[in-house]
Amino acid sequence: RVLMRGRRFDEFLKQAERSRKLDPNSVLTSVHLAIVYEDLGRFEDAIHEVETHSGSTDGADVRQVRAGLKAQGARGYWRARLQVQSKNNADDHRNMAHLHFMLGDNEAGLRELELAVQQRDPGIRFDIKSSPWWDPIRNATRFQVLLRKVGY
Repeated sequence: RVLMRGRRFDEFLKQAERSRKLDPNSVLTSVHLAIVYEDLGRFEDAIHEVETHSGSTDGADVRQVRAGLKAQGARGYWRARLQVQSKNNADDHRNMAHLHFMLGDNEAGLRELELAVQQRDPGIRFDIKSSPWWDPIRNATRFQVLLRKVGY
């Protein structure tokens, strides 16, 4: 995670290769690889990672995301990811916020992020300060207020 948060993606990918050799079925490695592939704009690799290494993936969801990517590129990918997330787990406000930010809808993303903070999402404390997910709004006043609410 340190490499991911430090945006040292090439180093992360090398480390993930080593981790994959030690534990080829690690879901955690797969999840982090998919996130880094998204950060790098390698959407087909992210889809492949989820498709082949995540045991609970719905094939229809994967097809929807792949179709979005094929039809509209990065924007279609993020739009399809938001639709899938909305259908399967709309209460995960942290992930919903991330997807809205990737689509450029900062207002919706901030509303979701505020809900995540308000509901004390356990992941928010660990990633709000440094995750690349929040880069699009990192300098926004509302984001800075959220940082202070979380304790930064």
